[in-house]
This record gives sequence, C-alpha cells and structure tokens, in this order.
Amino acid sequence: MKSDDKNIILTGFMGTGKTTVGRIVARELGRPFIDTDELIVAKTGLTITQLFADHGEGYFRRLESETLGKLTTSSGRIIATGGGSLLDAAMVERVSQSGLIFCLTATPEILMRRLEDNISRPLLSGGEDRRGLDALLAERESAYQRLPNHLDTSKLGPDDVAAKIIGMYRSLMAGKDSM
Repeated sequence: MKSDDKNIILTGFMGTGKTTVGRIVARELGRPFIDTDELIVAKTGLTITQLFADHGEGYFRRLESETLGKLTTSSGRIIATGGGSLLDAAMVERVSQSGLIFCLTATPEILMRRLEDNISRPLLSGGEDRRGLDALLAERESAYQRLPNHLDTSKLGPDDVAAKIIGMYRSLMAGKDSM
C-alpha cells in the first residue's frame, strides 16, 4: 500500500467532530468518506438508539467491530468511527495497519454544549447531565490516551480541524516515505 493511499481514521468521544470533519477531509482529499455509525444504521435499518435499546451495547459493539474490520481491508478512505470503537487495543492494532488514527478531543464543557440538543446519543440519554458525561469520559480516558495523533477541537472550527488533520497526515506520511 502506498503511503498516500493509507486510510485516515477519525476517532474520539462523541461531539468532537469526527463526522463533520471527516466529510471535509474527504472532500479536500478527493476520497470516499464513511461513517461507521451511518453504515450500521443503513445495514440494520435501526437507529443507534434503537440498537442499544433492543439489543444492548454489546451487540452494537460487535456490529461496530465487524464494520470497522471490513472497512479497513481497503485503503484510501476517510473513516469516522463511533466513540467506543477503538477502546480495544486489538482493534486499534488492526485499524492501525490500514492507516493513521487521529483522536479528536474537546473539553467537557464544549462537549456538553455540542451534545445538549442531541437526543440520539444512547449513552447520554435519559436526561444525563455533566456527571454522566464526566463518568463516560473518565471510563474511556486511558484507552483514548493510548491512541496516536491527538487533536483538541475545542477552540477550532471544523475547517480548521480538517486542515490540521490533512497537514499532520501529509507530514507523517512524508516521514514514513523517507524511512
């Protein structure tokens, strides 16, 4: 696989901008964009909230792993993952084989603001407040810390985040090509 064909995989907590930024990166690079959550919804005919309610988080995580595993067998894609899809070290290793992972972050205050009107987030549904968000962030913190290429989106617009990802990607790929 040529380095310029490597996938760009966007991950991180919900509300960090993975889908919005992924679409911009894909447009700028002329590559296909795939959002794993959107793919799962299309495949099952159920919303993420319905999948969680009807089948549980474990079932959803299996679908997510299968979907991401299949996506990473091809190259040249921009892939936005669900916030919990790269919590498993084995999946991180598998995905890393196909491209570069970028972990998007944001402060809890910014995440609350971005997520406050979104009722389609099953892990933050039922009137969860800041404590619920903080607990979920704390639960995932060590897994997120193990991921490479962190980018804080708190004070950046989507176009700025996309430009930084493209710049980081090109820089990292140039470094690999010279090795």
